[in-house]
Amino acid sequence: MKEHFRVLILLGLVVLAFMVLATVKQASRFFPLIFVPSGYQTLFAPPSDEQPDPLITPGAPLGYQRLQAPSLLPTDLTLGKGQKKVYIWSSLACSSCRTLTADAISLAEKNANWQLVWKDFVSPLYPNANKVAVAGRCAGEQNKYWQFAKELLKTDGVIGDKTIDAASVAVGLKAADFKTCRTGLRTQMQVNDSFAEGQALGVDGAPYFVTPNGAIGSTTLQSQVKKLLDAVK
Repeated sequence: MKEHFRVLILLGLVVLAFMVLATVKQASRFFPLIFVPSGYQTLFAPPSDEQPDPLITPGAPLGYQRLQAPSLLPTDLTLGKGQKKVYIWSSLACSSCRTLTADAISLAEKNANWQLVWKDFVSPLYPNANKVAVAGRCAGEQNKYWQFAKELLKTDGVIGDKTIDAASVAVGLKAADFKTCRTGLRTQMQVNDSFAEGQALGVDGAPYFVTPNGAIGSTTLQSQVKKLLDAVK
């Protein structure tokens, strides 16, 4: 009788585990900082025997579906129209990322053969990262993402609502449209998808670059990153 009872408990735990996984998968659409984002479904993809790209630091769970190269999505924020695409996964809320992010923007503005493609990489390590990313996307909807980004990159310390509001005024955003956009789901899903693409590529932190000359991981020394970016001619 006791053995029968143990079997029933075990079966109940298995069913409960599947229910939890299903809930996490569904919730991932709205909580990118806690759950694995939707779009690429790295945790729920079928196992793959494909070997990771040696240029890219593995970040997605081993044995699951991965991407080998980034894509230029219709919702991506771009600077320049050159043939040399430089993808950057970063966060405007990351204080240690600001110098390299600003350098990348400056290079894109100076080099006509560049096209800088912004990808949000939000992380709980960066205070207000998701809020800042969504605000950036909303500035982008008014075609002022890069002006807005450069205002935030001047910040010394944590970026909060006051900083975001001040930057929006400085670049001339329409306040009502900006406020409404920041509470909507459309821009949140764009941030989620950008983060998910990074996970599927193996992005391990910010800033992370993928250039025509290869990937530059987030653990690369800042001085070396500048040299590698400068080499994209």
